[in-house]
Amino acid sequence: MDDKGTPIYWLLFWKNPTALNSLDLYQKRYYGCHIEKPPEPKQRPQEIPVNVESEELERILKLPPLSEGRGY
Repeated sequence: MDDKGTPIYWLLFWKNPTALNSLDLYQKRYYGCHIEKPPEPKQRPQEIPVNVESEELERILKLPPLSEGRGY
């Protein structure tokens, strides 16, 4: 069996549904489609503590794709 891990969709759904919603809105705004919902994994992954600065994440999400300093 080729295990590619848990899709980011489910990691965000379990940890922070609001962030998933923001990411989906970003995808819809700039790419014209919603995030595809992959099949739900049979079990939840092991919890690993991560410190994410929400202000920085919100700032990055407001930037359009390929803006200055991102992409090519």
